[in-house]
Amino acid sequence: MTSPGSPSAARSPLALAAALYTVLALAVTWPAALRPASWLIGHPAGDQWLNLWGYGWVRESLLAGRFPLRVDQLGHPDGGWLFYLDLLNAVFAVPLEPWLGAVATYNLLVWFNMVLAGVGAFVLVRHLTRDAGAALLGGLIYGFSPYLLGAVANGVTETLTIGWLPLFVHQLLRLGETGRWRHAAGAAAMAAACLLGCLYHGVMAAIAGVLIVGHGLVLRRPRWPLSRLAGLAAVGAIAGVVVLFLHHELRRAEDSPNNLAGGLPAQSSLGANPDWRIRSLTTDPVNLLLPGKPDLPERSQTNIVNHVTYLGWLVLALAGFGIWEGRRAEVTAAADGERPAMAGRRERLLWVALTLVFLVLSMGNILRVAGQPVSVGGRLLLLPGAALDALVPVLSAGESKYRLTLVVMLGLAVLAGWGWSRLATRLGPAAGRLAMAGVAVALLAETVLLSPALVPVPGDRDATPAYCRELADDPDPGAVFDLPFHSGVQVFGRYVYQAHVHGKPIPYIFQEAMPRSMFAVPSVAELVDWSQGLGGREPLPAALEASRGELRRMGFSKLIVHLPVAEDLASNAERLGRALQLLDDTFGHPERDDGEVRVYEVARMGAAPVQGGGEATE
Repeated sequence: MTSPGSPSAARSPLALAAALYTVLALAVTWPAALRPASWLIGHPAGDQWLNLWGYGWVRESLLAGRFPLRVDQLGHPDGGWLFYLDLLNAVFAVPLEPWLGAVATYNLLVWFNMVLAGVGAFVLVRHLTRDAGAALLGGLIYGFSPYLLGAVANGVTETLTIGWLPLFVHQLLRLGETGRWRHAAGAAAMAAACLLGCLYHGVMAAIAGVLIVGHGLVLRRPRWPLSRLAGLAAVGAIAGVVVLFLHHELRRAEDSPNNLAGGLPAQSSLGANPDWRIRSLTTDPVNLLLPGKPDLPERSQTNIVNHVTYLGWLVLALAGFGIWEGRRAEVTAAADGERPAMAGRRERLLWVALTLVFLVLSMGNILRVAGQPVSVGGRLLLLPGAALDALVPVLSAGESKYRLTLVVMLGLAVLAGWGWSRLATRLGPAAGRLAMAGVAVALLAETVLLSPALVPVPGDRDATPAYCRELADDPDPGAVFDLPFHSGVQVFGRYVYQAHVHGKPIPYIFQEAMPRSMFAVPSVAELVDWSQGLGGREPLPAALEASRGELRRMGFSKLIVHLPVAEDLASNAERLGRALQLLDDTFGHPERDDGEVRVYEVARMGAAPVQGGGEATE
């Protein structure tokens, strides 16, 4: 029999928790587990299709020995520069995609990040509470929060990498407690993972780290002696090197006149947002507590679960109980040699402070309640987030401070873990195990039934036309022009993903727009505008004929009309028929018409193969 103090006994609760989190990750993303290679996790209007292209581009760039920055496949004919935010997941995808394919690789990384989030919180909460049951609930609260499920649905994959943050905090705490260099190395590695996973998570790790170190050196002495500064400085130095490198590459992309990530203007932090319930880029206090699902159809053009900041009433109740009972808790008191009440207050102070600080910062630059800015005496009520913008430019550029809710969820997971630990002590072992199962089910039920997050997470099948896969074998390096032009993310995003499949340059970029050089040509702009209404008005035949010549001049070989999209845009079959006949008259008889696509040959550009996934060579 395994003794309680043996390494295998210490690992078994974590292994059981990881197994449970894996089952839950598969369940909340059902039916992706049945069709992992053809069913992509994420709302149909999410950004996951773009990231399928991004993973392939990063892979090809790294294997070619260059940092992924310059892009020639997107934004044809100009190409451009792109700082790809989801670098860590893209690196993990490098060895996986050749074996699993793009869709299965993406799904596997989604599941991995969900399980890692639960495991990371489990490790941290167990360290703080010395209670495996509390750690299990902490992992559920953090790893399967409405926030994370909303992030899974929106397909902005860098926001899924939340598991590294609690692991960083755990290693930082261990470094302060032991002073061992292996914990310094672990903290540095986790800090780098936070930065590479998501720049926002790197900012969160930095702010949280400063608060934790300050708390340790001021309030946790002698357990955190000043001799710990050497290891802490090493962690800061390594993280600083990563920050400087990423900042340098980010500035190179942003300073480029052709930044492919800059197609849409950022939402003003002062402008009214009528769709505050589901689209607010900052945390609205009402959304923290207001239950209910968004009242929109599942396949809406709007990504209805983009920003979920609902905390959960049961989580708040457990956390509140943990704060109240912490007055008498003996959390880590024996190791500190302090009075139990004082130790409890000091531990509680740190996590209450972390939770409140990030809650306020997540509310942005001005306070909004139910979507409306709050003013006092005719002046908008400014929040500390306005000052933070000057210190951390990435927060100002991104206008997505709701993401700071992540640390709020981690703080609540820790406080709720303490609350459960105290409650379980009162209940006793047998009743405690039964009660824990009930609380776990209740936590999941509240998320499923009451939170704005959609469970199971929406998904969609990979409907890439067969022609796009066949086009990959075509040696013609000419670019492909996909029509209809459509601002719906699921349409334009699939055009970008299909470029990864066929390997040819396309005019689309990451923010739903085409390069300025495309719209600067009147005949091409006419073709694009007409395709958006698809037969709603009749274009001049001369303009269409001119567009064919301009597309040839810009190096396009194929014009692909995606028939399902065209049918959705056209008001009736007769109008669609007239539109297609106009294209026949202009571009000639289609070389392919299979019900999925209608393909017109614009010109043959040559027989040299495209190299590097579509990146042009000199």
